Amino acid sequence: MEILLVEYSICGSIKNTPLGAVSQYSQIPMGRQGETEQTFKHFGKIIAMDYVKEYIEKNPTMHLEDSLMKVNQIIQVIPPTLKVKRLLDVACGAGLITIELAKKLNSTNNVGVDISKEMIKKAKLLDKEKLVKWKVADIFEYKAAKTFDLVTGIDILEHIENDKEFLKTVSRLGKFILIRTPLEKTGFSTFLRKTGIYDPWKDTEKRFGHIHHYDEQDLYSLFKSCNLKIVKSVSVPLAKRSKLIWEIFRLLFYPIALFSLEKMVKVSGGFKIILLKT
Repeated sequence: MEILLVEYSICGSIKNTPLGAVSQYSQIPMGRQGETEQTFKHFGKIIAMDYVKEYIEKNPTMHLEDSLMKVNQIIQVIPPTLKVKRLLDVACGAGLITIELAKKLNSTNNVGVDISKEMIKKAKLLDKEKLVKWKVADIFEYKAAKTFDLVTGIDILEHIENDKEFLKTVSRLGKFILIRTPLEKTGFSTFLRKTGIYDPWKDTEKRFGHIHHYDEQDLYSLFKSCNLKIVKSVSVPLAKRSKLIWEIFRLLFYPIALFSLEKMVKVSGGFKIILLKT
């Protein structure tokens, strides 16, 4: 099991990544013209937040500023021996991760699926080289003529009530599945919740629509119940926080990394990136 520590410059940009390469994406307006609540007639029963209106209003950049960082993390989990020609990105959002993954993997048949028409619209604008086929679809109803070499689900599992059914659905679509999801059931979050100081779970539920708050064991049990084999996993510490108080706490936990980076993630939180074989 590996730990990936991503370095940041003092201004919060990704080291070795030009700041302009990030900001040009984050400045794209994220409107929602022409979309309605009807988009979620089926999928809205599975997720906690209205991803047509509410999510975009609370997260207007759709995390485009973090996309290149996430791609660099994800690539660490994909072994060179895994040749990806057909790539499916589920809940692709505004599509930058899909585009950059397609470039790094040299995949020739790439599909990005999202429930939101507006997100797919933005993805098409970003995809200047036409590397990806973009589809507005509910993954529970999506059909593919052939299976994919790799199916990715980046920061989506925690949003879906029936996470087991989701994994079973995507496992029918590909040979390998790559999941990135936050670890929110930590020593620190447990302390805050039990003492009544603060409830970080309610915060992520309100801001992002998270339904599940996993720890590693939760994830491993879930994968086992779906008959998915873990090929490789990486733990990623939390990135720079926007609120000063949480940034102070994040830095205070970093000395734990001198003994164990994995322990630090378990205590303070972070993300798990897992490559699974179906």
